[in-house]
Amino acid sequence: MTAADRDCYEELLDFATCPSCQKITTDIRLLPCMDRCCLPCLQQRWQLSHENSGHEMDCSSCGQTFPVPPEGLEHLPSNSYTRAVVTARPVLSGGTPPSCSVCGDKTMPPPAANLKYCKECRQYLCERCAGVHRNIRLTRAHHVVESARRQCFVVDCDTEMCSRHPTKNLQVFCGDCSSVCCLACLREVHRAHNWNDLQQVSDVFRQKLDDDVQTVNKAAHCCDELLQRLSNTEVTLTQHMDTVKRQAYSHRDQLIAAIDHEIALLNDYLSQVQNTNLQTISQSRDRIKKQKRILQCFERFCRSIIETGTVHEVIHVHNSVHGREEHELPLLQAACNDEIPRLKFTPVQVSDGYKDF
Repeated sequence: MTAADRDCYEELLDFATCPSCQKITTDIRLLPCMDRCCLPCLQQRWQLSHENSGHEMDCSSCGQTFPVPPEGLEHLPSNSYTRAVVTARPVLSGGTPPSCSVCGDKTMPPPAANLKYCKECRQYLCERCAGVHRNIRLTRAHHVVESARRQCFVVDCDTEMCSRHPTKNLQVFCGDCSSVCCLACLREVHRAHNWNDLQQVSDVFRQKLDDDVQTVNKAAHCCDELLQRLSNTEVTLTQHMDTVKRQAYSHRDQLIAAIDHEIALLNDYLSQVQNTNLQTISQSRDRIKKQKRILQCFERFCRSIIETGTVHEVIHVHNSVHGREEHELPLLQAACNDEIPRLKFTPVQVSDGYKDF
């Protein structure tokens, strides 16, 4: 059974029940988190924990921390909405009776679920008896309701009899004592007090309660508006987060595209540098190899002349190489270009652009 389907009396009893000790009490206090706890349990927990928690304590239901009033825990707001149901009790709690309490006819056309109930007489009435009940002068002002609503009755009609004079009906309300009494009590105790007829006071209080209903209804409407604002804020927050994420992902894609473009340009440049230098190295290698071949051939020729040449051949070769003047042999004509271009990669600190996050 959902909360919407439950009887309001039972729901209010739940709100009047302390979650810690499971007692139904009028001393329920509302915490800033809107959870509840009875004052004795709060005081007991405060005595055990206040030395370590300073001027704050945790809610036993949700764990949220709340400040303790400087005047004491008894200054936390009381849940006055539940006081009426704690001291009252439902008139009936059983199932729907099978018949009218007046005529007792079980074969009446209206089903038992459609029976009426008189709160003052505490009787079930069929449609016919309920009509008669409304026409009798003594019962005309009684409150006859649908019997299906009997669970919401929180006033025991036995209290209409005076506790000091059990045979007397309660007819007078004493404003000084805020209590109802019979005419005998009025003469004995409340004669000098401000008193009024019970029906008149009931009409005034009924109007005040109706004003309370209007006030509470407006407050509940404000709660609806606040809940709608929170829902709108939640939607706006989600949309804002999604927008920021999309912007971040879009910027990431732009950065990746820019990096890929720069890498492509860098690869082209490096390829050009590499090809140029490899071509230079290849040319130098070819020149050096050619010079090496000349030197090796001359070396073999000279060794052959030295080992097997005649006197004239030796003189001829020597004069051909050195001539009349002494010249050094051109040993290293080819140069070696082995310089490597100085290339360096400097990373960009992308995170510097996101210091605001």
